[in-house]
Amino acid sequence: MLVLGRLYLWIEIRRADRLKRIFPDALVINVARDPTLMLPLCALLGVDQISSKRTFKTPAISIVLDEKAISFWQGRDSVEQVGALPWSDVESVSVGEYGFGLYASATIELGVRRSGPVVTLALRPMGNWCNKIWRQTIEGWVVDIRKIRARS
Repeated sequence: MLVLGRLYLWIEIRRADRLKRIFPDALVINVARDPTLMLPLCALLGVDQISSKRTFKTPAISIVLDEKAISFWQGRDSVEQVGALPWSDVESVSVGEYGFGLYASATIELGVRRSGPVVTLALRPMGNWCNKIWRQTIEGWVVDIRKIRARS
């Protein structure tokens, strides 16, 4: 989606720590299953496809942010890495807004430049999480991401 000259990739996220046992020191964010997300995500990561073992389902994707990179993983019980973005490709980390008024919610915005224009990965909460507690959670995650990025 192009918004005021910036390319946005909206990614709906859920509060869950599926991979937390594998990455205890990382920030783990689960991505809502969205088949329209797969093609732009593949293009950004430089992979041909992210396929599910079950052909009728969109794969379960998790984003892991640690000192090494922003990595993308699929699977539930057995997980495999499908791609990664090095921190050197991330130009900015900020808190953004999605929606307006009572329905506005905070988003995590990661400005990523691979080859070409900056793509903003806008991580926004799935469903109606437009409350003060969720905003504080997002703001806390952005602080954590900035600390992780500084250590890389």
